[in-house]
Amino acid sequence: MIGVFDSGSGGLTVLRALRTHLPEQDFLYFGDHANAPYGHRSNEQIVDLTRRGTDALMAAGCTLVVLACNTAAAIALRTLQQDWLPTAYPGNRILGVLVPMVEAVTGVPWSQEHPNNSSETTQNITLFATRQTVESGAFAEEIGKRAPHLTLTGKACPGLVDAIEGGAGKGPLSGLIAGFVEEIIN
Repeated sequence: MIGVFDSGSGGLTVLRALRTHLPEQDFLYFGDHANAPYGHRSNEQIVDLTRRGTDALMAAGCTLVVLACNTAAAIALRTLQQDWLPTAYPGNRILGVLVPMVEAVTGVPWSQEHPNNSSETTQNITLFATRQTVESGAFAEEIGKRAPHLTLTGKACPGLVDAIEGGAGKGPLSGLIAGFVEEIIN
């Protein structure tokens, strides 16, 4: 069974995609709504909450957990993979959304860390995310390794996750996003 973990409901989009591509697979979803959002928490809290959610999924029989939360993937994934998982659940795996996102943005497979693309035109991209995701530098670091021609600007978007998780409609969300875009442009 594959577990999908998120701090809230956003990971349901990841679960939907996984179900489409793996229709015969069993899944279990854990959304930590009681502690959402994670973006304003300390790194230690994010690691602990992510570990607890992952532990619950693995205790329920999942042998693979996908961290569908950008903040959890950026802050906790490596720590859990290296320090917790080998002793808690040897043989199990934890993956995160960071890798496929970096591959999609750069067009470079994860296994190709230093491609020869020095002739590429410099491009600027903006990552709209929680404060902790931006401050982790995880996306900027991994994108920089694979696509040095891309310049990543992180933009913390306070209140956006709350609005999404709270079920704000298209109008309020569009207004919030337009405000963040305006801040980047000016």
